[in-house]
Amino acid sequence: MLASSAGTPQEIDRRIAELAPYFAKGTPGQRASAYNALLELGPELISRLPALLKETESAALVFYANAARELKAASVIPAIIARLDSKKKKIALVEMLRALTAVEDPKALDFVFNATQSKDVRINAAAWEAVGPNMTAKQLESMLKVVLSGSPQALSAAGALARYAGDTSKTSEVIRALQNAPSGSSDKVRIAIVTALGQMDPAAANSVLMTMSSDSNPQVRALALKGLVRDPAQRDVIVTTLRNPEEHEV
Repeated sequence: MLASSAGTPQEIDRRIAELAPYFAKGTPGQRASAYNALLELGPELISRLPALLKETESAALVFYANAARELKAASVIPAIIARLDSKKKKIALVEMLRALTAVEDPKALDFVFNATQSKDVRINAAAWEAVGPNMTAKQLESMLKVVLSGSPQALSAAGALARYAGDTSKTSEVIRALQNAPSGSSDKVRIAIVTALGQMDPAAANSVLMTMSSDSNPQVRALALKGLVRDPAQRDVIVTTLRNPEEHEV
């Protein structure tokens, strides 16, 4: 496989072209090596990503979109949006949408957020998988409302909140908002809340998860324990809970 050191523009274009077949037909190891070589092109790759994202019709598109996400390449946003708005073959949807959510660009974030309302089933599903890592204040508020509504999208919104809270500087903000759920919330709402909490930093979410491990709904209790078990410090408590379930029933 080609080395990925810098070279002339023509040499870099040739490297990218020679790496592309590995993305479609290579072994897992070859694909990983080709992708790492692609990332090492850094700024040289970023300058070429708009054209690659616009023109590629092969499996390589997944890797170009992933590279845009990892490199946080804001300059490719117009190309991704144009590609998603076009009538080109719908491939790498999740990867392209995730590239849009990797940067704090209002236009990109609005595009992904609006795609969660798309009537195109594939775009809608992909958007719900991608939304979350970055959100505007208004989008965060909307996602919280969806979770607390217990609607059919509540679990998807819970995943989005968990991805947003993956940035530990934002975790406490989300947990406080979820703790403010009205008393007497429905089972669906509590299931959505515990689903979100169970994917967050255990150290931050444990106190709420511990409370929810005594919920009246067995699914809520199970999800709370599943979230708690990620923290080694809580495993002894969980073993005790499972041995004495009557102490955790309401």
